[in-house]
Amino acid sequence: MLVATGIRFKNARWPTYYLVASTMDDQIHVANSGVDPLARFNLYQLPGQGQRPTGFLLVPQASPGYAVSIVHKYHCDDLLQRNAKVEPGHNAKVELHKPNSSLAGGGSCKHSWNAQTQPMSPSYNVHPSVQDAAVHLSKAHVSEKKVVAITIRGAGVRVDKYMFVHAGSWKVSSRADDPGLGGYWIPEPPLAFALPEFDGPPCKHACDNSLSVRSAMAGGGLLLALVISTLSLEA
Repeated sequence: MLVATGIRFKNARWPTYYLVASTMDDQIHVANSGVDPLARFNLYQLPGQGQRPTGFLLVPQASPGYAVSIVHKYHCDDLLQRNAKVEPGHNAKVELHKPNSSLAGGGSCKHSWNAQTQPMSPSYNVHPSVQDAAVHLSKAHVSEKKVVAITIRGAGVRVDKYMFVHAGSWKVSSRADDPGLGGYWIPEPPLAFALPEFDGPPCKHACDNSLSVRSAMAGGGLLLALVISTLSLEA
């Protein structure tokens, strides 16, 4: 059920930056322009939920055949298993090793969780279920009562990661605990329905939840300074 159209998601730590689904690749980024058409999304509520739903499809308006998700993959770089990986919706049986564990052939395996778009239509390589393509939304723990921010968590198999933004990075990454302000997103306009309170693991680092003007301005300046510094080093 379509519950919101043209919605934008402003990052709470970097308040001039918005969630963006790029058409250049399948990765999720932030951009410092809320008028960017790539920063607008439609939100579909999945069926079979109560008064406080958590499961949704987050669909970029510019790419209506795709959904924003956190995709889990399992990679092995051993010669015999380098192509062995767990893709969303695949039913292939793969022997799972511990992350970064060594294989008999001298290689290693690791898990990855990437915030990205994925096609909702089945293809030869990928056929995700609705659960794989969905996200879970919850109300974030912010100190200001009048501000409603949310967390965005993946909903696929073996996915319990939240979307957040590192300082000095345009890319949206993932983490397993309360993501703090870098992973709190302010919907514009506000959602017309209530979400359940965040009930995931407590925050372990970068745990500020105050949306004061001073900290927001300082945070925006820090991100800009780090980006400029990175560009200068590359030059």
